[in-house]
Amino acid sequence: MEKRRTILLALLALCCLVLTGCKDPEKEKALEKLAEIKFELSDVEDTLAETNKQRDTLKQEIESLSASLKNTKENLSETTQLYNTLKDKLAKLEEENGSLKTTIEDLKINLKSKLEDEVKCELSGIVFASEIDREGLPLDDFRVFFLEKKHFWIFSKWILTVKEHNVTVKLYDSEGKLLREIPRVFTPETTTCNTRHFYTINKYLD
Repeated sequence: MEKRRTILLALLALCCLVLTGCKDPEKEKALEKLAEIKFELSDVEDTLAETNKQRDTLKQEIESLSASLKNTKENLSETTQLYNTLKDKLAKLEEENGSLKTTIEDLKINLKSKLEDEVKCELSGIVFASEIDREGLPLDDFRVFFLEKKHFWIFSKWILTVKEHNVTVKLYDSEGKLLREIPRVFTPETTTCNTRHFYTINKYLD
């Protein structure tokens, strides 16, 4: 557009120089040509002004879009940072929740085991017997014995969990003095089991 305007101005100047030595018909013709050039030049200037106006409007729109894009990028960056922060917190909470869940499950198992031990571990009966049969069961049940006896059996019936247990039988005299301890470690095959402890009587100590 600028190039065309320059060319028209050059033509206009050339026409002005030519008009000085021209005859009347030629001068009139040149003046008509000059008027046409002026009109075309005016049209070009109007078009150029409109183009500049559109350019300025477009430039403002671009600047506005650029500012909007910059603001959008900043908001997106903040949103991304917030999302990553929340994601990390959520992952940490899930990890803590998993750990807490495992701890709770372990506590449940331990509590259940302890409750089972409390419920199942009990002495359901005890018998003092002079003799036992081949199956290990008592043949009698006495409450009083004499020192003439050489020995006796302490037969116990248990309800236990199937795991290792420690049992200690303690014998006291009539004054509450501990005479003897008989320890034993065993693991029952079933929840109901029997234990037998053999005691030899010492006439001088007992």
